[in-house]
Amino acid sequence: MVATERLAEKIIARLEARAHALTDVPPRSWLRFRATLEEFFEVIEATEDQPYDLEFEEGIILARMRYATATHELIVANLLTLLGNFYRNDTTVGVYGSSRLVYVPGYERVYNPDVVAVNQPEAYFPNHDRPLTITNATIVIEVHSNSTEGYDYAHKLMCYKQLPSVRHILYISPLKPFVTAFSRTDEPQIWLNADYGKLELEIDLGELQLPMREVYRKVVFGESTNAGSAS
Repeated sequence: MVATERLAEKIIARLEARAHALTDVPPRSWLRFRATLEEFFEVIEATEDQPYDLEFEEGIILARMRYATATHELIVANLLTLLGNFYRNDTTVGVYGSSRLVYVPGYERVYNPDVVAVNQPEAYFPNHDRPLTITNATIVIEVHSNSTEGYDYAHKLMCYKQLPSVRHILYISPLKPFVTAFSRTDEPQIWLNADYGKLELEIDLGELQLPMREVYRKVVFGESTNAGSAS
């Protein structure tokens, strides 16, 4: 535990020293620290409620300052409202923001999506007692930025698809009305991919339909998108 406390202190010191340069930066610029998976979880506990984004990939803690634009947070809030309303009376599904980490067995990776829907009862990482890291997400949503879009596709997508419980994965652009949806078919290794680029469309997630206009409610896009306001 002492070693973990020192690791947490080291991560915090490095992050705070470079806080101005570790917000919306590409993954190649994130800080990296060697650690075991259990050490990662202990560091998560030690830095709880701090403005840090910590994820884990095959023996490496990836660390950066938490960065979210007003548009990003607005989209996340809209999604939580939409999914929360849909599952309001369904006790078999829980909906969470980034308070839930997702563990991918076999890949030794832990990611922190923006929104997840989870089957109840929730299944947690087996070697960790706290209800923080789930293994049975059904819907995973990432609202990416310019710096994380490529990383989300190249690293996270293949991992999310390996979770047997996941039925839908959404990647959402905050810069323009554009959502990419991946939906698992009855053959687990075959996925359907659909792109939604107009506010008039509805994202088809089987029994759940998400109106694009509601996903982007109150978002004002730049003039270059020619999309105007989504309110």
